[in-house]
Amino acid sequence: MSMQRTIGILLTTSLWSVTAWALSVPQPLPAQVQSQQLPQDMSQITAAIELQLAREQYSSALRAVQGWPDYENSPRGPELQAKALLGLQRYQEAEVILSSALLQHPQSSNLHLLSALNQFALAEQAGLFSVGRYVKTGLASLQLAARLAPEDVDIQLKLLGFYLDAPGFMGGDSAKARQIVKVLQAGEPADAAIASSMLLLHDKQLSQALALLQPQLQRTPDHVRLLVHTARVFALDQQDIAAFPLYLRAAELAGQASLQHQYLYQAARSAAAVLQEASADSVGFSTEQFAAAITASQQVIAFYQDSEGQSLHWARAKLAQLYLAGANVTAAQQQLAQLLVVAAPQDRLAQEIKKLQRQLKKHL
Repeated sequence: MSMQRTIGILLTTSLWSVTAWALSVPQPLPAQVQSQQLPQDMSQITAAIELQLAREQYSSALRAVQGWPDYENSPRGPELQAKALLGLQRYQEAEVILSSALLQHPQSSNLHLLSALNQFALAEQAGLFSVGRYVKTGLASLQLAARLAPEDVDIQLKLLGFYLDAPGFMGGDSAKARQIVKVLQAGEPADAAIASSMLLLHDKQLSQALALLQPQLQRTPDHVRLLVHTARVFALDQQDIAAFPLYLRAAELAGQASLQHQYLYQAARSAAAVLQEASADSVGFSTEQFAAAITASQQVIAFYQDSEGQSLHWARAKLAQLYLAGANVTAAQQQLAQLLVVAAPQDRLAQEIKKLQRQLKKHL
């Protein structure tokens, strides 16, 4: 496997998605708060920008941050600016912003983590002789973020994921991974189960990982991180029907707008995966579950209207597949029509659109 391919996998796994962490935000203000009419209170200003980031309205968020007086003097200003640049895939500019901000705010774990994610994104785009430098710099930033915030389980799990997923010549280290697991095992039981299951997954012991996670989920059924991780493991085991209700429950409990809609999308994706090759009745998918999947897709589409990211288009694709599963060909065609006018879709999305076209032809 090429080094670029390995980095690409790291960036698109659940622990490494820029959207999954870098663009996740605290509870935002209502959607009607717009950048051109930002309130004067700083907490409201940041909440309004965070909402724009959550809705993948990166250009608007970037303009709002740049209009914030003295935004460089607080770590939050450069952090929000870097998130917007990451969303726009302007990684070189983000590197400049983050390097400058870290000189002023060297103790900010969030800035170091953003810097790590940005370095990994640069590595994915780099030539063969530059990849190693970006990965080394990114790993150093991630390690520093973990040292600065030992109580931040999300950061610790990201570092654990790197050590497990990366090959040795890129910094992968099973011994260091086990050290992190040992520390997390001494903490909250749900997080300990997640970390231990990651070791099992690394060793390709999928059934053992599920056997570890499910009893813990029964004991802590409202632990969002555990719900999402268990759902992902079910999906890896091609048990999307089991993942579906876990994602829905996680969306109910998520206190952050971006995470809530990410989980709703995953619920819709799980339902579409279950129903693509079979009817709802034949797989035990109830009428209520099917309706919940449709509603989840519609909520995601509504949330990401006017966005610059890919989430809106993926939600449309999954909604179209769900409509096909319900024999609503006209509604599926309407969603496909929206996808066919997407300018320069990314490769994976373009493949999904072609797949949807083939599926639609079978129903005509």
